[in-house]
Amino acid sequence: GRSADAEGACREALRLDPDFANAHNNLGNVLLGRGQHDAAIAAFEAALRLRPGAADVECNLALALKLAGRVAEAVPVALAAFRRGANKRATRMLADCLRVARFEATTPELEATLATFLDSAATDPDDLVPAVVGALHANATLEPLRDRAAAAGFPATLAAASAAQGLDN
Repeated sequence: GRSADAEGACREALRLDPDFANAHNNLGNVLLGRGQHDAAIAAFEAALRLRPGAADVECNLALALKLAGRVAEAVPVALAAFRRGANKRATRMLADCLRVARFEATTPELEATLATFLDSAATDPDDLVPAVVGALHANATLEPLRDRAAAAGFPATLAAASAAQGLDN
């Protein structure tokens, strides 16, 4: 019912104005809610072509890519959203992608972004530290950043996350 109505409204808006970025984004959300990942990805990509750098759309695209099993593609999109505005949604999306991503090696860009990620967590430790810690345990290549987290005052959180995940700190 409502999903079909929402899709119809988005498609009608796009028929009237194919360059209406918000309608592409809203259509992507409707399609994502139905599990139509590839169609949602196409809608979010269309929205980003019309509104480059829109962090909210980048978060939506990262989520759609992750749910479609394309995590390697989701990470740079989530990184871009995080760099544009380290709000809680972008931070959670980045952490979620990093938690399931697998890296053969880190890049200077990834390390710099994760350092910023840790600095953001330091300003809001109650909410963001679990996301940061989960991301740090995503892959052994992120292990050097655990030392930075410990130095930033998160050793107890790191130890608790390690114990919960059966990892050594």
